[in-house]
Amino acid sequence: LYAPAFWTINGRVALRDLYIGEVKTELAVWGKNLTDRKVATTALYTPLATSAAYVPGRTYGLDLTVEF
Repeated sequence: LYAPAFWTINGRVALRDLYIGEVKTELAVWGKNLTDRKVATTALYTPLATSAAYVPGRTYGLDLTVEF
């Protein structure tokens, strides 16, 4: 079994020191596997079955951090 090398592109952009009233906050946008590349990380071959585990697909989100 041969698994070729691959790259995963992740990113995060944040705005820090945002104040809502007197509360200090941070707002961030992030993403993982931005190219949505489908790559098998492991594979199992047996006489009766074959299975594989893949890199999770594109994931993204928004984080709000509050300091109080």
